[in-house]
Amino acid sequence: MSDNIPTFENSGQDLNSSSKIPTFLKVLCILSLVNIVFSIFPAITGVFQNPVDAQSALDDQIAQMEQIFSSIDEMPANFLNEMTTFLDAKKDNLRIENSGLILIFLLEAYGVWLMYKLKRKGYWLYVISQFGMIVLNYFIYPSSNIFTTATLAMLLFSSILFISLYGMNLKHMND
Repeated sequence: MSDNIPTFENSGQDLNSSSKIPTFLKVLCILSLVNIVFSIFPAITGVFQNPVDAQSALDDQIAQMEQIFSSIDEMPANFLNEMTTFLDAKKDNLRIENSGLILIFLLEAYGVWLMYKLKRKGYWLYVISQFGMIVLNYFIYPSSNIFTTATLAMLLFSSILFISLYGMNLKHMND
């Protein structure tokens, strides 16, 4: 009777390879992939969307913002002008921005996947993708604009944060 019952000797030694990945690195990879998924789909639809429709939607957004800002008495005079300049730059470069974002997000996703597989090369691909994101935004939007400055500041903060957090996990990664 006991000959027919399978036994599992050394069951503790054959661990799944994913259990070797530190939990903190798993969490970072999942957060990055969620960001990539929620960011890449609008970029993909933006590339294939009719440019006239996309520019019309941005024109509607500008008109709505102008209406909202005109009702606020304490708004600085140049704030509306800077917002309009920022959105006009977005409108003029929409296809370039979305195409660049798709390439950057694909590179970032590949880097995150490699880091999940504990490959150090993934970290450097991730760093390049974050640098590419900042450069793309720097060249598309007007440089002396408060909205550009805010966008770049948020990108820099999040990029430095995640690059640092991934960097803390480099000791677990192989070449």
